[in-house]
Amino acid sequence: MEKLPLAGKDAEVLKALPKIPLGVSHWDMLTDGNFLIVDKTAKIADLVACPLVFFARPRRMGKSTLCSMLEELFTHGTSRFAGTKIYDLWPEDKDRTYPVIRLSFNEIAGEDLSKFEQSLKSALINTFSDAGFPEVESFDRNEVLTGFLGRFTKIAKKHKLVFLIDEWDSPLYNNLDKEDAFKVAKGVLRDFYSWLCGVPNLRFVLVTGIMRYRENSLLSGQQDIQDLSMDPDFADLLGYTQDDIEHAFAKYIPLACERLHLTKDELFERLRVHYDGFCFDENASVKVYCPYAINKFFSLVKSPTDVPYFGSFWMESADARLALISYLREHTLEAAELEQICQQRFTLSYQEITEANCFGKVKFKQLLVHAGYFSILSIAGNELDSDDEPEPPEKRKFTCGITNKDVEDVFVPVLTKYLLGFDEQKISELDKANARAQHFLLKGDMEQTCMQLNLGLCKIGYSILHDAKEVLYAFFLDQALRSKKIETDREDENNLGRSDFVAKTKDHIYVFELKRLSKATSTKDDQHSMLDVAEQQMISRGYGSNHMGKGKPVTGVALVICDKYRQICAWRTIAPAASGGLKRTEGFIEPLNIGTQQQVQPRGSVQSLQQLWGQGQQIPQGAQVPQVSLLQSVAQAQQLLQLQQALQLLQGAQILPVQQESQAAQVQQLLQLLQALQLLQGTQIVPMQQANQGALVQQTTQGAPVQQATQGAHAQQATQGAPVQQEPQAVQAQQLTQLLQGLQLLQQGAQIVPVQQVPQGAQVQPKAESTVPPQDPQNNHQ
Repeated sequence: MEKLPLAGKDAEVLKALPKIPLGVSHWDMLTDGNFLIVDKTAKIADLVACPLVFFARPRRMGKSTLCSMLEELFTHGTSRFAGTKIYDLWPEDKDRTYPVIRLSFNEIAGEDLSKFEQSLKSALINTFSDAGFPEVESFDRNEVLTGFLGRFTKIAKKHKLVFLIDEWDSPLYNNLDKEDAFKVAKGVLRDFYSWLCGVPNLRFVLVTGIMRYRENSLLSGQQDIQDLSMDPDFADLLGYTQDDIEHAFAKYIPLACERLHLTKDELFERLRVHYDGFCFDENASVKVYCPYAINKFFSLVKSPTDVPYFGSFWMESADARLALISYLREHTLEAAELEQICQQRFTLSYQEITEANCFGKVKFKQLLVHAGYFSILSIAGNELDSDDEPEPPEKRKFTCGITNKDVEDVFVPVLTKYLLGFDEQKISELDKANARAQHFLLKGDMEQTCMQLNLGLCKIGYSILHDAKEVLYAFFLDQALRSKKIETDREDENNLGRSDFVAKTKDHIYVFELKRLSKATSTKDDQHSMLDVAEQQMISRGYGSNHMGKGKPVTGVALVICDKYRQICAWRTIAPAASGGLKRTEGFIEPLNIGTQQQVQPRGSVQSLQQLWGQGQQIPQGAQVPQVSLLQSVAQAQQLLQLQQALQLLQGAQILPVQQESQAAQVQQLLQLLQALQLLQGTQIVPMQQANQGALVQQTTQGAPVQQATQGAHAQQATQGAPVQQEPQAVQAQQLTQLLQGLQLLQQGAQIVPVQQVPQGAQVQPKAESTVPPQDPQNNHQ
């Protein structure tokens, strides 16, 4: 597609363009200050035909601007609306005006709700005085609230009033996690709205906010308030449609295309993904863009110095991140609810969306929809597409999903922090593991990618992942791989199903399918079978087929999650082979010890036991392993010393002494000890050659010199360089046993079998190779 012609290259042209309104909601300022105005006035005439109206929308959607327009129309008529649609549609006579009482509870409440009642009284006196009733200045502010409000009723009986109340629920919504403050606000608001619903002779009342609560009298009283929040006729009263943007920002669009090197279609696709998707009507038929986000984006386009970008403008401006963190710190989500939210799709009934909620019983999913983090995607079951008579709205259920990328880029990291218990150290470690996983995925190294993802999974608490379904793992892994260089998508589906998630790099597309292995213990055959199940599902349902032929190779990735350790235990990649058919590559990953987060490595080479224990270096797979013989003079004694120093980390395990162990048995215990170390670190041990009966090992600590071991000599131990008297054989045997049993505690599962006496000169065969699983957090001993 051809690029649009360039426009607005010099500063004079930029300066001549109308200013973008950011944080400006007063109609007089908008009209007098050469601000760009999106004309949303066409439906105001229908709105004011209803005497009392409630209209719920998320923050930054234009509620305050709507109140300001209505205030101007009722106070001064249409003189400031020339050129807008309402100019000819306004139902009142041109000279007919009304006293307007405008209140913003977002400003009244403040941070100290103990002063909320006094703030409300002051606000009422000020707004009535500004509306032409100076006598209210004499009202006693110390009078009880119900009596104080009754004084204003006398004014209302004589004059037809208009009430415009913005953000009515701000004192409640901002204190969902503070029950005492919530009760204070609830009591004041109950008295106020009980009075308002009984005020006679009203011309018009508009109440805007985010939610409704039963703990107040907003929806009950002598006059009914009509809720138009989900009325299809008013679905686009607030928010921008694409037509609104194309018309109002016509001079900005070519400039945006030039600066971002995009076509018009490409530009609107990016805008749609980031800022569209807000849907509020019962027919799920109208979607709108967030006005603030669109205004912010085009303000960057207009600036000669700023570089335009697609940021999370709405979420950041509405303090949504802090509100989410505050709520999640104080509430524990149920497992089923958490899984639905992680899937970024759930179902709510019409009543759950529209009916007032009780404090303490409101569901997190309801809060997400009312606050705009999630929006209506469709009517569940797609009733309106059938030939049958559609069900009435009150019987419908709605599929809701995350609204757009603006929301997702903030909401998903906050939810990830919730999974980590808002532990800053874990969050920091997770960020590093995620960066490594992203690095390896960009290189196409799936095994290393999975190993780094397992490091991240270790950070999530047992209560979160216990019996978790694939959707929660998919959410976590999707978030882990998402970066500036890797685009991930949870909504990749076709008519046969939906993959768990997709990761797109600059030159490759990976389609992931996850499976859980729920067995308490599993073999590689079990893991291999589960890989086959995942592969068959991907092939039979055509996962990734919608990405074929788009210039990037597509690879299917099957991952098997082990329930016991809650980590990836097997992976397989499936891709078209150059010669036809499919090319498969797979691997099996030893799970991490959740306590130490060290992995059981394949056999490898090491230079010394100190390198194994002290430095904790991993062993390259496939490296040659040196053979280690036991009890060869000084070097053997040093090895045993290094083992004992490493086991000092056990910090005081209680060990029972071994009575009267023969010298030959002690020798074999040493061999078993080193073989157990082999299970931990991958060192290969060969049988001891010609171990003489009675050969003992001399031990030293912290650099003390080691004397050569001689047949029949006792072990000497020096501390801080001072010699120590010889110890009896029973004590030596006890030391050896402490080492063995300490290693058992460390390993949680290393099978070290008691040894029978070995005949003099006999050779001890090494144990067969085995894999020691890491500790389970539920059986973690010190």
